Amino acid sequence: MKKQKSFSVENDKLKVSDFKNCSDLQILKIDFYSCSFDEEVSQKFSELMKNCSSMQKLKIKFHNYYQYYVETFYSSNLAICLSKLNNLITFSLNFCDFDFFDKDLQSILHGLSKCQNLETLKLTLIQCAIEANLSLAFQNIKNLKCLILNLGDNFIEDAGASFLGSQLSKCSNLQNLKLQLIQNLVGYEGDIKLAQGLANCEQLKTLTIQLSPKYQFEEKKDFDDTCTNFFRELSKSKNLKNLRVSYFYDGMIMKDLIKGLKCLKNIFTIEYDFTINECNAIRASLMKLKYLVTFNQNTD
Repeated sequence: MKKQKSFSVENDKLKVSDFKNCSDLQILKIDFYSCSFDEEVSQKFSELMKNCSSMQKLKIKFHNYYQYYVETFYSSNLAICLSKLNNLITFSLNFCDFDFFDKDLQSILHGLSKCQNLETLKLTLIQCAIEANLSLAFQNIKNLKCLILNLGDNFIEDAGASFLGSQLSKCSNLQNLKLQLIQNLVGYEGDIKLAQGLANCEQLKTLTIQLSPKYQFEEKKDFDDTCTNFFRELSKSKNLKNLRVSYFYDGMIMKDLIKGLKCLKNIFTIEYDFTINECNAIRASLMKLKYLVTFNQNTD
């Protein structure tokens, strides 16, 4: 049985004693409450984590309160700390409503690239300050097979989505991707470039993707073109077999959506966030896809 432990750190009170007997610890969850993670705290954390050389699974979550302002988050110290965890297989990092920028994410990924055994990475960065305009070198995590990336309600525009797609296309071992970009500013160009990048992920077999721009399309044709071309580009993927998608715009025309989904001729499973009536209305059309095995209503 793997040895595991959970800690809560409140108001920067990081206790050395908490990590005293962690040399053989394999699973660790740490919750930071109202913690600035300034230079002093981050350095202490880095020193303490040196005792956790056997760590295989690490989950770090920062709980920030509206009235608690974080002036500087020392991501570089956290990155150095992570780079020393040679046995790390799964890492999860969670921020919400936090001043966490592209440069911070870039620094964290650089540290994780030193973890040669890392296979699963989960990053939840909601209401931060992510634009995805810097080099986010996921491909440097050589053995990365599963990536869960929640970038909801940030500042990602077309350029960021395009760049993100390009970066992900270089992940040669990525098999399972969950990508959430709801409540950003991604439009037609960003959607298409993102789909092109995902289609070039050579080993990608399972994709869960959520897209929902903040703005409204002025014309029905805009949705028609975006939806159809998005799925057309995605259909060029060589190994993608399972797709779960939320792709909503106000005023969505069902026949345009069906037209887009029909491009996915090699998919075995499709899940979509339909209502029951919508699901029944298009089931017959999608059953005509050559390789489609199951078509499910997403009920989560």
